[in-house]
Amino acid sequence: MTTLTPATTPAPWNPQRPGPCSTGPDARPGHYEGTGTSPLTAFADALAGAGHTVTVLDVAEQPAGDEVAVCAECRADGGPAVWGAGRDASSLAAAVRAVLPAVNRAGL
Repeated sequence: MTTLTPATTPAPWNPQRPGPCSTGPDARPGHYEGTGTSPLTAFADALAGAGHTVTVLDVAEQPAGDEVAVCAECRADGGPAVWGAGRDASSLAAAVRAVLPAVNRAGL
């Protein structure tokens, strides 16, 4: 199973400059960049550079105190749709944090 996690997490985490990510069973760091019509589609495009086709199917936001909770439904490498959740003060960072556990849950 592949686990995608930020290799370094500066505080506060900035989704416009996410830094390197680790991907694969050996968690080898790499720098992946992507383009898209939104930050999440660009993030999915960057994951494609890491060898994983990820489609964000749905995103739902909910205020959670001083943060935003986001649930993201994703399909990874043609598998079944799976959900992930993330929280952050930034709705964009929370959305990115929601996509990562969805991809990990897909069992890549």
